[in-house]
Amino acid sequence: MTPGSRARAIVTPGSPIRAIVTPGSPIRATVTPGDKTVPLDRYRKPGRTRAVLPGEIGVPGARTALRQSIIVPTYNERDNVHALLDRLAAALPHTETEIVFVDDSTDDTVALLRDLARTYPMPITVHHRDDGAGGLGGAVVEGMRIARGEWIVVMDADLQHPPEIVPDLIAAGMRDGADLVVGSRYTAGGSTGGLADGYRKLVSRGSTLLVKTLFRNSLLAVSDPMSGLFAIRASSLDAGRLRPLGYKILLELIVRNRPGRVVEVPYTFQARFAGESKSTVSEGLRFLKHVGRLRLGGRPR
Repeated sequence: MTPGSRARAIVTPGSPIRAIVTPGSPIRATVTPGDKTVPLDRYRKPGRTRAVLPGEIGVPGARTALRQSIIVPTYNERDNVHALLDRLAAALPHTETEIVFVDDSTDDTVALLRDLARTYPMPITVHHRDDGAGGLGGAVVEGMRIARGEWIVVMDADLQHPPEIVPDLIAAGMRDGADLVVGSRYTAGGSTGGLADGYRKLVSRGSTLLVKTLFRNSLLAVSDPMSGLFAIRASSLDAGRLRPLGYKILLELIVRNRPGRVVEVPYTFQARFAGESKSTVSEGLRFLKHVGRLRLGGRPR
C-alpha cells in the first residue's frame, strides 16, 4: 500500500480489520454507507499490524463528518457507564456520533468500557490515564484533543446530566449560531433538583455567585458557569490555551478561550444513578486554588 492510498473494508461484529502500516504512510480504512468508518490516519508504527475492532475508534488528529463527540471523564464509574451508553445510543444518531471516555479510574471501569465498546453501534474511544493530571478538567482537555466531531459535548458519567438533552444542546447551537451552549440549572426552566441536600445546593449557589462576581465580564451571558454539561463548536476551541485544575472545566474554558456567542439550554440536574459523589473538601480547596489562578493569571501568554 503506497502513501496516501485508501483501503476499503467492511467491519462486521467480532471481526477485526488488520492493516500493515509502513513508515510515514497515512492509511484510512473506510466502509460503505451504513457501516462503521475506522480512521487510522497518523498511526505510524512501522512494520506493525494494527487490529481495529468494532467500537475501538479514535486516532488523535483524524477528522471525519461526525456531528458530535461526547466526552465523558470517568473515575470509578463502573456501575454507571452501561446505563449511560444505553441512553446515549437511544438519544443520538449513531452515524453522526462518537463517544470518548477519558478514564482515571482505580477500579475496573476501563476494562468494562473496553468490553462495552464492542457492543454499541457508534464509535467509542476509551483512553486511560495513569497520572490523572489536572483532575477531571485535565481529562476533558485530553478528550477534546482526541475528539473528531463538529461539536464537542462534555458531560458526567453518573447520569446527573440527562443524555437525552444532548440533541437539544446541538440544535440550540446550530439554530442560534453559537460557539458555546451551556446546560444550565439556573436559567428559566432549569432545576437543581438532583443535588443531594441543602448544603450542596448552598455550595453550588455560593460558588456560582463567587465566580460571577470575580469574572463578571466573561460570565455576563452565563447563568451556570459551574455546570459540567455543555457543548462547544470545535472550530471555536483552542485546547492549548486551557490549564485546568479540578472539576470546573467550563469556567476555565470561558475565561481562557473566550468563546463568541453563548446560549443556554435549561435542564434538570438529576440524582446520581449509582455510587458516591466525588465532591470532597479537597476538591473544594482545589476549586478555590483554580479560581485564584484564573483571577491572577487571566489568559495564558
